[in-house]
Amino acid sequence: MFPNTLCEKLGLERTPAVIERVEAIAASIDLMDTLNVGRYGAPRGSDYDIGHEHNAAVEGISSAIKSLVSSLESADPQLALKRKKRGFIALFTGQDAVQKVKYVQATEGIDHQLSEVPVRIERLEVIVRVLDDDYRALLDGQKELKAHLVAGQWFLEDNPDAGSEGSNAYGLSSPRDRFSKRLQNLAALLTSNDATLHQIQLLQANSINMIDRLHEITTVLVPSWRAHRMGLYVNDQDYASIREATQAHEALVDSLRAL
Repeated sequence: MFPNTLCEKLGLERTPAVIERVEAIAASIDLMDTLNVGRYGAPRGSDYDIGHEHNAAVEGISSAIKSLVSSLESADPQLALKRKKRGFIALFTGQDAVQKVKYVQATEGIDHQLSEVPVRIERLEVIVRVLDDDYRALLDGQKELKAHLVAGQWFLEDNPDAGSEGSNAYGLSSPRDRFSKRLQNLAALLTSNDATLHQIQLLQANSINMIDRLHEITTVLVPSWRAHRMGLYVNDQDYASIREATQAHEALVDSLRAL
């Protein structure tokens, strides 16, 4: 009788395709095949070491953001207001011109740093696609693993004496004991893979959230910051322009710090 209870326990849906697959696996089990007993249900493909590339990309973005925030702090529009308050003496001594040049140079350096952000976003998007592929592949692998567990247990229940002979010429445990141990290992692997699936989902969520926020920054806050910066280039003596530029500047810095 097909092991419906075990399927329910493992969360394996009993579709016609699954039943056919389990029956085929059970029919192929040969406990006297020494090597294949140890390979039974062996997973195919990657070991799903999905954290390294993701962490490297996020660390690269974090480092770039930290540097960008530091640069923005040195290009505070409030410098224009301070120059305005210095008045004639600063203008006469050249301090006003020096401060203005520093502000322009700082903002131009920021433009270069901002141009690197879309490249880093693209790299993270590539990693998200890889995570999607890994997730689907691991889900399929879990179904296959469950099918092997069901088929293996079913075989042992239907064949209580199969492979129960003593150790063979190689001094190994009985084939039945080795096969039972193999099923225990597959069950442990199934649990480990469930944890990996959860980890992939967390990485996906964190990555997508960062991508969305970076897109918001680059498509909304950065253009606003640039527009007000250009306004200060033209007229850095107007209080309203300085106030608006400061608000755009602070909104950009706060959003970057929140990443």
